Amino acid sequence: MLRTIYDSFYRMGTDTAMTKPVMDLLNVSHRSKFIEVMVEGTVKRNIPNKELMQILFSTADQGDTSAINIIDQTAEQLARSSAGCMNNLDFSQEAVADIVLAGSVWIKAESPLLFEKYQQYMSRWAPCDCRYIFLQVPPLPEPYYGH
Repeated sequence: MLRTIYDSFYRMGTDTAMTKPVMDLLNVSHRSKFIEVMVEGTVKRNIPNKELMQILFSTADQGDTSAINIIDQTAEQLARSSAGCMNNLDFSQEAVADIVLAGSVWIKAESPLLFEKYQQYMSRWAPCDCRYIFLQVPPLPEPYYGH
């Protein structure tokens, strides 16, 4: 997303509706300061990812081609991983496979676009039909994370 905005400034990229809300969110007054803020936020690890994702999905839902392309590429990569795993584990004899979707990108999604595109790719590449289950609770209590 940030790369797409950068590209629109400096690399002949397509203008995107994401630019103004992202610039406002990052408190960047001019495009000449954009790269500096991006690098600093990356180094300090304080880029507001949740808000950036909300902008991404909101602009995609409004029809912004650049945002839709980012979501489509993300869905494609997720589906390639999932279907590749299924093919390597040989699910070809299964009628239906359960796909458990966990994490905020799936569970807290404010837009169905990523899931819809993921399903489209999976319907092409998965060796069997898929049933999607959204994991609503963590598989382990919080104290076990990171151990």
